[in-house]
Amino acid sequence: MNSSHELLLTALIATFAIFHLVQAQEQEGFISLDCGLAPTEPSPYTEPVTTLQYSSDSNFIQSGKLGRIDTSLQTFFLKQQTTLRYFPDGIRNCYNLTVKQGTNYLIRARFTYGNYDGRNMSPTFDLYLGPNLWKRIDMTKLQNKVSTLEEITYIPLSNSLDVCLVKTNTTIPFISALELRPLPSNSYITTAGSLRTFVRFCFSNSVEDIRFPMDVHDRMWESYFDDDWTQISTSLTVNTSDSFRLPQAALITAATPAKDGPSYIGITFSTSSEERFFIYLHFSEVQALRANETREFNISINGESVADLYRPVYLVIYSPRRKLSSKGLTGTIAADIQYLTSLEKLDLSDNKLVGVVPEFLANMKSLMFINLTKNDLHGSIPQALRDREKKGLKILFDGDKNDPCLSTSCNPKKKFSVMIVAIVASTVVYTTITNYAIRECYVH
Repeated sequence: MNSSHELLLTALIATFAIFHLVQAQEQEGFISLDCGLAPTEPSPYTEPVTTLQYSSDSNFIQSGKLGRIDTSLQTFFLKQQTTLRYFPDGIRNCYNLTVKQGTNYLIRARFTYGNYDGRNMSPTFDLYLGPNLWKRIDMTKLQNKVSTLEEITYIPLSNSLDVCLVKTNTTIPFISALELRPLPSNSYITTAGSLRTFVRFCFSNSVEDIRFPMDVHDRMWESYFDDDWTQISTSLTVNTSDSFRLPQAALITAATPAKDGPSYIGITFSTSSEERFFIYLHFSEVQALRANETREFNISINGESVADLYRPVYLVIYSPRRKLSSKGLTGTIAADIQYLTSLEKLDLSDNKLVGVVPEFLANMKSLMFINLTKNDLHGSIPQALRDREKKGLKILFDGDKNDPCLSTSCNPKKKFSVMIVAIVASTVVYTTITNYAIRECYVH
């Protein structure tokens, strides 16, 4: 072997090694369980399509039996969906996972029945996250009656998490894959608790969906496009420095109304009136406009304005967000807020919150702004929060009439613009004139 070949070989090995090092770093904190993987099969293994590393679930649960979907269906699913663990015995069977307390996780459970038992009997059972019902899995309601998945964002309050399958009738619970992905701690945050994913769209006429490795957090983005829209795109990089770390593949394409179509983009979903929805919208200008051109539009949800005369910024992603302000929140300030350890701004103004200002807010070291005005809170600001004010924390609080707040920041003289997550069914969406409307993404 001559020296030039030796140099080339060294370069290839180095590139290969760096690639796998990066992949390993990107999957740090991931839990990917192939449920029902046979003991004779390799574990862990790399799934070739996504390059994700999956392991057997045998170390996380002590019950259940192993199954495999019908041979005729196996070519239609990724490897981790062709095996499953089913639970003919007992009412409640649980996976016990080690997690990081206070971390915001995306948790995904997959269920591919695939007639594994030869009975062609679609099962119904309940899926629990700890003691709380996550979702009733009813395979009889599926159009294909073969496969479904459920996804939720959840912040565990301890370093242990149970995911349980509970029998509700004579049919047998089962699960195909269980996946946990840590998310940026200051994204998808609400005080309402966990968020169950309704849908996640990127606006593209491509038939390819997006997930890992294009999305480093393995969020799954469906392509969505309408005949009344025109696709616009860029070959340049969109700045994604915000907390969501959105995938470039979802940001470089966008939708705008077709010239011969309506002058707006509207999306409608059928939902249950009993469910509450949070929507996250992400925008970026992907066309270099001329000096005499402006793209400006209004954004509304069910007729309620989110942003008026909005102008997207060229190649910079921006997420119009709404306060937790004016949301009709009642009761005391939830203690779970203290687990949002990276939250920088908290606006709970103009609600119906009662009780005192909790001292645990002082433990949230990243907080730089708190707005508690226009509530029914009483008392004054705790001393621990006053001490934080000396270090730069801004607190807006009008106190009660009988015990006025003594802080100089209690009576604000001007309004502050607060950025806080409250409403991702879309990624990059454009209208040229009037109204962009969208309804749901995450269900509480």
